[in-house]
Amino acid sequence: MTKKLIYLIKRTRTVAKKEGLASVIRIIYTKLIKNPFSFSQPFASFQNVEINYKDIYSSYLSIGQNEISPEYVGLSDEDLSEEAKIIKLITFYLPQFHPIPENDLWWGRGFTEWVNVSKAAPEFVGHYQPHLPGELGFYDLRVPEVQHRQVELAKKFGISGFCFYYYWFNGKKLLEKPLDQFASDKSIDFPFCLCWANENWTRRWDGLEQDVLIAQEHSEESDIAFMRDLEKYITNERYIRIGDRPVLMVYRTQLLPNPSETAKRWRQYCKERNLGDIYLMAVQTADMTDPRPIGFDAAVEFPPHGLPVLPQIQGGLEIVNQKFNGMVFDYRQAASGMMEKDIPDYPLYKTVFMSWDNTARSQNNPLIFHNCTPKAYQAWLSAVANYTFHHAPPEGRFAFINAWNEWAEGTHLEPDRKYGYAFLQATANVIRNGNAEFTEREKSINEINLLKAFTKKHDTAVILHVYYPELWDEIASYLENLTLNFDLFVSIPQTVEFSRDQVLAKYPQAFIYNCPNRGRDIAPFIKLFAEIDQLNYQYICKIHTKKSTHREDGDCWRKEIFNELLGSKQNIQNIKSHLDRQNVGIIGPRNNLLSTELFIGGNQQLVNDLADKLNLLYWGESFNFVAGSMFWCKPGAISPLLQLNLKDEDFPVESGQIDGTLAHAIERFFGLIAHKHGYQVLQTGTFSETVTKNYQYAFAMK
Repeated sequence: MTKKLIYLIKRTRTVAKKEGLASVIRIIYTKLIKNPFSFSQPFASFQNVEINYKDIYSSYLSIGQNEISPEYVGLSDEDLSEEAKIIKLITFYLPQFHPIPENDLWWGRGFTEWVNVSKAAPEFVGHYQPHLPGELGFYDLRVPEVQHRQVELAKKFGISGFCFYYYWFNGKKLLEKPLDQFASDKSIDFPFCLCWANENWTRRWDGLEQDVLIAQEHSEESDIAFMRDLEKYITNERYIRIGDRPVLMVYRTQLLPNPSETAKRWRQYCKERNLGDIYLMAVQTADMTDPRPIGFDAAVEFPPHGLPVLPQIQGGLEIVNQKFNGMVFDYRQAASGMMEKDIPDYPLYKTVFMSWDNTARSQNNPLIFHNCTPKAYQAWLSAVANYTFHHAPPEGRFAFINAWNEWAEGTHLEPDRKYGYAFLQATANVIRNGNAEFTEREKSINEINLLKAFTKKHDTAVILHVYYPELWDEIASYLENLTLNFDLFVSIPQTVEFSRDQVLAKYPQAFIYNCPNRGRDIAPFIKLFAEIDQLNYQYICKIHTKKSTHREDGDCWRKEIFNELLGSKQNIQNIKSHLDRQNVGIIGPRNNLLSTELFIGGNQQLVNDLADKLNLLYWGESFNFVAGSMFWCKPGAISPLLQLNLKDEDFPVESGQIDGTLAHAIERFFGLIAHKHGYQVLQTGTFSETVTKNYQYAFAMK
């Protein structure tokens, strides 16, 4: 039986490459369904891993029959075509979806990229291959209607332009027809720019020297000829510019004999022809980092180039290709590695890819990034948008996506049969959310500046964060116990519908801060505390509209906290009298003082990092903190926190996290700062440092 199965697998893969998916399904059906093999057990063993070929068959069948997967997203009614975009996303665009004589000669008559795409087969159980197109089908870019629909989809989901690969070999151009058709069609209202793909063309698709099909040649004359050929594109009214400077990317600047001299010649040519000062971007392939020494203006990321060192994961996969000699990485680790890179001191434009999997081109030796989902892609793209907003000039807030249609490399925004429009929808989510968030952030910066004109009237400051406006009346009833002897500072996320007039009706002198919805109550508190720190308040009371929806006793917990902190004039007076003691820094509500010995949760590394930044001598020892982050304090006990210079964007996008974020780490870090600066952290009632032993805070336990 084993020999028959090995033959079947080999035969299946051979047919997949030559005859397509339908033939594969037919063979598997004939050999397995009609014969007495059972799908209930693994059929063979390879590389000491048991293989269940039922999964491979099911994968083929679902793709072949165009079954909708759980992550499939249909075409939505959302349309961002006319919406102004704070961040402009440009996607790389591959023109190799139409036949040309050269490809007919090199690869066989009628060759296009679809030939590679359709013959791909899975390498392991759970491997998403082949990638088959959805709405647009196996299109031919010579058909104008194809590009019209591509543009409609791109605009609808928030894309701002295409970056065409430009194949130019010392005057010889390849695959230029889609670009020329696009540029000359005045009915296409969509920006574009060019990336010179200046590698040799080889049979291995990697630009290396083995079996060169057409080579690059460089000289002073070719530099001028190249720019002369580009002139008709960069003078197009739709050509992408940064300011008034037309953008040009070069894929492999390292292959230019003298890139600095080439850059000078191009700039001189553009100056003489009044084309504008060309904005040169070096793509970060191979070992390219800082573009300035070679005379270029900026660099552009191009993952998977430039990824940090990652562990390979193929050892834990059920490999089905006996000739497999490729590498498999985890997409989520790759995304995290790119997001955690240090910010360089040169201009850098960020790039995101979806998946990346060149099995279609290199069946036995592919590079695969497994576990890519629309959600993981959206998280990476959101981080890139955030970086772009803060580190690029307003006229140059561009970020890039690799790619619009790199089907043979497994990275495409165009809809496919498995995910539908999911990756396009994730892109739209980032644009829509980013537009709202970045606009709000700019407003909040202007608003917080108004606090400089605030006049201190009392020795007590209450800093309140309102996320649940329905709790305002309840909170206001507790504030009455302060008998108006306090200054009130209220933060309200811009995403929360709550009129400031409701606060001002009771407290006309209150300062209202409409903040971004980042960092829960912690980030707005830090922002407000930083602004009032110089006012030298004697007492600070930090509170928020706490619901704790992840807990059944959330309402009871909140009311217990408020009763302890603000439940009566006597409670407040007792707290203040203890804060008057020199060594008391923070006082939290009774039964809410915890020790990190049990309740550090998923926050240890973040706490370590924060301590390192403040040069605190912290070795992981346990300390006490106030659960729920509502407390009274004297400003000096927590003011060292301001040296971290935390910004809203340092806090992750809110998605219902209950532990392990920067806000949760700072909830604990308040206690560590006080402890390291000689202050006690107490609780009301006994006003002792005795921690609660049996508190129901299980989600944050070690």
